[in-house]
Amino acid sequence: MKGLLVKDFRLLKGQSRFFGVIIVLAILFAFVFEPQFLFSYIGYMLSLFTISTISYDEYDNGYPFLFTLPITRKEYVLEKYLFALVMIIATVIISLSLYSGSMILKNVSLTSDMIYFIIANILTICMLVAIMLPLQLKFGSEKGRIAISVVIGIIIVLGIVFIKVAPKLHVDLTSLLNSIFSLNGIILMLGIAALAVIVIIISMMLSIKIMKAKEF
Repeated sequence: MKGLLVKDFRLLKGQSRFFGVIIVLAILFAFVFEPQFLFSYIGYMLSLFTISTISYDEYDNGYPFLFTLPITRKEYVLEKYLFALVMIIATVIISLSLYSGSMILKNVSLTSDMIYFIIANILTICMLVAIMLPLQLKFGSEKGRIAISVVIGIIIVLGIVFIKVAPKLHVDLTSLLNSIFSLNGIILMLGIAALAVIVIIISMMLSIKIMKAKEF
Protein backbone atom coordinates (compact mmCIF):
# COMPACT_ATOMS: atom_id res chain seq x y z
CA MET A 1 0.00 0.00 0.00
CA LYS A 2 2.93 2.32 0.71
CA GLY A 3 4.02 2.01 -2.93
CA LEU A 4 0.54 3.00 -4.13
CA LEU A 5 0.58 6.09 -1.90
CA VAL A 6 4.01 7.06 -3.24
CA LYS A 7 2.68 6.65 -6.80
CA ASP A 8 -0.32 8.90 -6.14
CA PHE A 9 1.82 11.54 -4.41
CA ARG A 10 4.15 11.57 -7.40
CA LEU A 11 1.11 12.15 -9.60
CA LEU A 12 0.18 14.95 -7.23
CA LYS A 13 3.65 16.47 -7.61
CA GLY A 14 3.23 16.43 -11.38
CA GLN A 15 0.13 18.63 -11.10
CA SER A 16 1.91 21.56 -9.41
CA ARG A 17 0.55 24.15 -11.89
CA PHE A 18 -2.99 22.93 -11.33
CA PHE A 19 -2.59 23.28 -7.56
CA GLY A 20 -0.99 26.68 -8.00
CA VAL A 21 -4.19 27.88 -9.69
CA ILE A 22 -6.27 26.36 -6.86
CA ILE A 23 -4.23 28.21 -4.22
CA VAL A 24 -4.51 31.53 -6.09
CA LEU A 25 -8.29 31.17 -6.34
CA ALA A 26 -8.44 30.06 -2.70
CA ILE A 27 -6.63 33.25 -1.65
CA LEU A 28 -9.20 35.28 -3.61
CA PHE A 29 -12.00 33.43 -1.79
CA ALA A 30 -10.33 34.06 1.56
CA PHE A 31 -9.51 37.73 1.23
CA VAL A 32 -11.92 39.08 -1.42
CA PHE A 33 -15.05 36.93 -1.43
CA GLU A 34 -16.72 34.76 1.23
CA PRO A 35 -14.00 32.84 3.15
CA GLN A 36 -16.48 30.25 4.44
CA PHE A 37 -16.62 28.71 0.96
CA LEU A 38 -12.89 27.98 1.06
CA PHE A 39 -13.54 24.55 2.55
CA SER A 40 -16.10 23.65 -0.12
CA TYR A 41 -13.91 24.91 -2.98
CA ILE A 42 -10.56 23.43 -1.96
CA GLY A 43 -12.18 20.22 -0.73
CA TYR A 44 -14.05 19.71 -3.99
CA MET A 45 -10.96 20.39 -6.14
CA LEU A 46 -8.74 18.03 -4.14
CA SER A 47 -11.43 15.35 -4.17
CA LEU A 48 -11.47 15.59 -7.97
CA PHE A 49 -7.75 14.84 -7.98
CA THR A 50 -8.34 11.73 -5.87
CA ILE A 51 -10.80 10.55 -8.51
CA SER A 52 -8.40 11.43 -11.33
CA THR A 53 -5.71 9.10 -9.92
CA ILE A 54 -8.01 6.21 -10.86
CA SER A 55 -8.10 7.54 -14.44
CA TYR A 56 -4.28 7.63 -14.48
CA ASP A 57 -4.20 4.02 -13.26
CA GLU A 58 -6.58 2.94 -16.03
CA TYR A 59 -4.73 4.86 -18.75
CA ASP A 60 -2.98 2.83 -21.46
CA ASN A 61 -4.09 -0.51 -19.99
CA GLY A 62 -2.43 0.29 -16.67
CA TYR A 63 -4.42 -2.04 -14.41
CA PRO A 64 -2.95 -5.34 -15.69
CA PHE A 65 0.55 -3.99 -15.09
CA LEU A 66 -0.36 -2.51 -11.70
CA PHE A 67 -1.68 -5.82 -10.40
CA THR A 68 1.47 -7.70 -11.35
CA LEU A 69 2.87 -5.93 -8.29
CA PRO A 70 2.46 -7.52 -4.82
CA ILE A 71 -0.82 -5.73 -4.02
CA THR A 72 -4.37 -7.02 -3.78
CA ARG A 73 -7.45 -5.35 -5.20
CA LYS A 74 -8.71 -4.70 -1.68
CA GLU A 75 -5.45 -2.94 -0.81
CA TYR A 76 -5.78 -0.84 -3.95
CA VAL A 77 -9.26 0.32 -2.93
CA LEU A 78 -8.25 1.00 0.68
CA GLU A 79 -5.30 3.08 -0.56
CA LYS A 80 -7.67 5.30 -2.56
CA TYR A 81 -9.72 5.99 0.56
CA LEU A 82 -6.57 6.62 2.58
CA PHE A 83 -5.29 8.99 -0.10
CA ALA A 84 -8.67 10.77 -0.09
CA LEU A 85 -8.37 11.15 3.70
CA VAL A 86 -4.92 12.73 3.27
CA MET A 87 -6.38 15.13 0.69
CA ILE A 88 -9.19 16.08 3.09
CA ILE A 89 -6.69 16.69 5.91
CA ALA A 90 -4.70 18.88 3.49
CA THR A 91 -7.94 20.72 2.70
CA VAL A 92 -8.50 21.44 6.39
CA ILE A 93 -4.93 22.66 6.96
CA ILE A 94 -4.80 24.93 3.87
CA SER A 95 -8.32 26.27 4.36
CA LEU A 96 -7.88 26.93 8.08
CA SER A 97 -4.61 28.77 7.45
CA LEU A 98 -6.17 31.05 4.81
CA TYR A 99 -9.40 31.40 6.79
CA SER A 100 -7.55 32.42 9.96
CA GLY A 101 -5.49 34.95 8.02
CA SER A 102 -8.65 36.40 6.50
CA MET A 103 -10.37 36.66 9.89
CA ILE A 104 -7.34 38.43 11.42
CA LEU A 105 -7.08 40.85 8.50
CA LYS A 106 -10.79 41.65 8.60
CA ASN A 107 -10.79 41.75 12.42
CA VAL A 108 -13.65 39.23 12.56
CA SER A 109 -14.11 36.77 15.42
CA LEU A 110 -14.79 33.10 14.78
CA THR A 111 -18.30 32.18 15.94
CA SER A 112 -19.75 28.78 16.80
CA ASP A 113 -22.01 28.99 13.73
CA MET A 114 -18.94 29.43 11.52
CA ILE A 115 -17.28 26.41 13.14
CA TYR A 116 -20.38 24.25 12.56
CA PHE A 117 -20.58 25.47 8.96
CA ILE A 118 -16.93 24.52 8.37
CA ILE A 119 -17.37 21.06 9.92
CA ALA A 120 -20.53 20.45 7.88
CA ASN A 121 -18.63 21.41 4.70
CA ILE A 122 -15.80 18.98 5.46
CA LEU A 123 -18.23 16.13 6.20
CA THR A 124 -20.14 16.88 3.00
CA ILE A 125 -16.91 16.64 0.99
CA CYS A 126 -16.20 13.27 2.67
CA MET A 127 -19.61 11.97 1.58
CA LEU A 128 -19.15 13.37 -1.93
CA VAL A 129 -15.85 11.50 -2.34
CA ALA A 130 -17.48 8.35 -0.92
CA ILE A 131 -20.17 8.58 -3.61
CA MET A 132 -17.73 9.32 -6.46
CA LEU A 133 -15.12 6.61 -5.78
CA PRO A 134 -17.24 3.48 -6.41
CA LEU A 135 -18.81 5.11 -9.48
CA GLN A 136 -15.39 5.88 -10.92
CA LEU A 137 -14.18 2.34 -10.22
CA LYS A 138 -17.32 0.82 -11.73
CA PHE A 139 -17.65 2.87 -14.92
CA GLY A 140 -14.12 4.09 -15.61
CA SER A 141 -12.81 7.54 -16.44
CA GLU A 142 -15.17 8.53 -19.26
CA LYS A 143 -18.43 6.86 -18.21
CA GLY A 144 -17.59 7.54 -14.56
CA ARG A 145 -17.88 11.31 -15.07
CA ILE A 146 -21.28 10.82 -16.67
CA ALA A 147 -22.38 8.46 -13.88
CA ILE A 148 -21.29 10.95 -11.19
CA SER A 149 -23.18 13.76 -12.95
CA VAL A 150 -26.28 11.56 -13.25
CA VAL A 151 -26.20 10.57 -9.56
CA ILE A 152 -25.76 14.17 -8.42
CA GLY A 153 -28.57 15.18 -10.80
CA ILE A 154 -30.85 12.48 -9.35
CA ILE A 155 -30.12 13.67 -5.80
CA ILE A 156 -31.00 17.25 -6.80
CA VAL A 157 -34.19 16.15 -8.58
CA LEU A 158 -35.26 14.03 -5.60
CA GLY A 159 -34.71 17.04 -3.35
CA ILE A 160 -36.85 19.24 -5.60
CA VAL A 161 -39.57 16.57 -5.84
CA PHE A 162 -39.60 16.20 -2.05
CA ILE A 163 -40.01 19.97 -1.65
CA LYS A 164 -42.92 19.93 -4.10
CA VAL A 165 -44.61 16.82 -2.67
CA ALA A 166 -44.09 17.61 1.04
CA PRO A 167 -47.12 19.97 1.37
CA LYS A 168 -49.40 17.31 -0.14
CA LEU A 169 -48.11 14.84 2.46
CA HIS A 170 -48.86 17.41 5.17
CA VAL A 171 -45.14 17.81 5.94
CA ASP A 172 -44.27 21.32 7.11
CA LEU A 173 -40.74 21.77 5.76
CA THR A 174 -40.26 25.10 7.51
CA SER A 175 -41.08 23.60 10.90
CA LEU A 176 -38.97 20.53 10.12
CA LEU A 177 -35.93 22.64 9.20
CA ASN A 178 -36.43 24.88 12.21
CA SER A 179 -36.55 21.79 14.43
CA ILE A 180 -33.32 20.46 12.93
CA PHE A 181 -31.44 23.76 13.19
CA SER A 182 -32.73 24.34 16.71
CA LEU A 183 -30.88 21.23 17.85
CA ASN A 184 -27.69 21.67 19.83
CA GLY A 185 -24.86 22.31 17.35
CA ILE A 186 -22.73 19.48 18.72
CA ILE A 187 -25.60 16.98 18.44
CA LEU A 188 -26.31 18.13 14.87
CA MET A 189 -22.64 17.74 13.88
CA LEU A 190 -22.48 14.29 15.50
CA GLY A 191 -25.55 13.29 13.49
CA ILE A 192 -23.95 14.47 10.23
CA ALA A 193 -20.68 12.75 11.18
CA ALA A 194 -22.53 9.48 11.85
CA LEU A 195 -24.22 9.75 8.45
CA ALA A 196 -20.84 10.40 6.81
CA VAL A 197 -19.30 7.33 8.48
CA ILE A 198 -22.21 5.13 7.29
CA VAL A 199 -21.91 6.47 3.73
CA ILE A 200 -18.12 5.93 3.72
CA ILE A 201 -18.38 2.33 5.04
CA ILE A 202 -21.04 1.42 2.45
CA SER A 203 -18.97 3.12 -0.26
CA MET A 204 -15.83 1.21 0.76
CA MET A 205 -17.65 -2.13 0.74
CA LEU A 206 -19.11 -1.40 -2.71
CA SER A 207 -15.73 -0.29 -4.07
CA ILE A 208 -14.01 -3.47 -2.87
CA LYS A 209 -16.78 -5.60 -4.40
CA ILE A 210 -16.57 -3.69 -7.70
CA MET A 211 -12.78 -3.96 -7.87
CA LYS A 212 -12.79 -7.69 -7.14
CA ALA A 213 -15.30 -8.25 -9.94
CA LYS A 214 -13.32 -6.28 -12.53
CA GLU A 215 -11.74 -8.14 -15.43
CA PHE A 216 -8.60 -6.83 -17.14
